[in-house]
Amino acid sequence: MIDIGVNLSSKRFKDDIGDVLERALEAGVEKLVLTGTSVDESQAVLKICQEYAGQFPSMLYATCGIHPHDAKSFNHSSLSSLRELVGEPSLRGGLGEPLGEEQHHRLHDIPAQHPPHERDGRLLDASDRGALLGGP
Repeated sequence: MIDIGVNLSSKRFKDDIGDVLERALEAGVEKLVLTGTSVDESQAVLKICQEYAGQFPSMLYATCGIHPHDAKSFNHSSLSSLRELVGEPSLRGGLGEPLGEEQHHRLHDIPAQHPPHERDGRLLDASDRGALLGGP
C-alpha cells in the first residue's frame, strides 16, 4: 500500500515521526509520499526523508511545490528554490502541489491559481521527476 499526500512535517508529528513510520509499516503501508506545500514545507519533508532514509530505506518519498491556496506567494525566489529542490539527488519524489487547481474548498478563485502552474510546467519540463497532480 502507498499513502500519498502525507503531511508528516506537521508539528503534531514532531516528536514521534519514527513511531508514525513504524506504525505505518505495521499497518501494511510500504511507501509514503510526503507532500511539500510551500518552499519551507518542501525543504522540511526532504529533510525528513533524508533523516529517516537509513531506518526506512525504501519507504519515504517527497514532493516539492506550492499549494494552489498559496499561488499568490509564488515568485521568482520560490521558483529558484523549487528548482534547487527538484535537482536534489535525495528527492525521490517529484513536483507536488503546484500542478492542478484547488476547487473543493474554493478559498481562492481559479484564475489566481494559473500563473504558478504555468511556471511549474516549465519546472517539470526541466526535471526528470514525476508530478503529484491536484484536482477539483
